[in-house]
Order: sequence, then C-alpha cells, then structure tokens
Amino acid sequence: MQVKTQGLIIREQTVGESDRLVTVLTRDAGVVRAFARRAKNLKDSKSAATQLLCYSRLSIFKGREKYMIDDAEPIEVFFGLRRDIAALSLAQYFLRRSKRAAFGYTLRIWTARIGAKPISPARQRLLSAPKASACPDL
Repeated sequence: MQVKTQGLIIREQTVGESDRLVTVLTRDAGVVRAFARRAKNLKDSKSAATQLLCYSRLSIFKGREKYMIDDAEPIEVFFGLRRDIAALSLAQYFLRRSKRAAFGYTLRIWTARIGAKPISPARQRLLSAPKASACPDL
C-alpha cells in the first residue's frame, strides 16, 4: 500500500553503511518509523529529505513488517536551526516531547483496543515525563 504524506523527521538513525531508519511525525498517520534505503548516499534524492528536522513530502510503502520510504523531497530544511545552538536545543527538546506524547497516545489506543485496564493518570505522567540526565543528548 502506497501512502503519500508530508511530515517532519523527528529522529534519524544510521542502519548499515547507507540506509537510514527515520521517525516521521506525519500529518495523516501520526508517528511512523520507516526505512530509507541508500539515504546516506550524497547522490540519492532522499539524502536531504530524510535529515533530522526536515519537513518533507514522502511517498511511503507499507510492507508486511515495516514501512519503506520510496521517494522523498524536502519542503523545508530549516538551516537556520543548525546555526543557532539555542534554537537547535529547543527544537531537540520539542522533538523529544513529541515522541513521548505520541508514545502515550499510542499506548492509550492500544490498551483500549485490547480491552485492557486503562492506565492511571499518575502512571501516564510517569511514562511521558522527560528523563533526568546530567548531560542531555542533542
């Protein structure tokens, strides 16, 4: 199934030599984790569109077990954030919060679907609370 959507890359991770696993906050499907093959190659069209904090137009294919990004083109790359360390750290903070909020939402939907006992508000706050760290990762 082919899906065309727009989304913000909120996490990127290198897999192998030239592939990327990206987490995308999409307009239609919420948070999606997808593989972008050969995205680390400089000549590939997906290279710029799958970088962190890039707002892109994506063509995502849903396979049996995972999502694959077939085509991607950047809409906005936000180069200004990379020049200002304060703006970059604030953007990273919001990315972490969006991932935790999406996790909490997914957890609530999943427990409702299987008919499990709902999570208490205290437990939910604990799950979505930022982790204390001496040196936050940027």
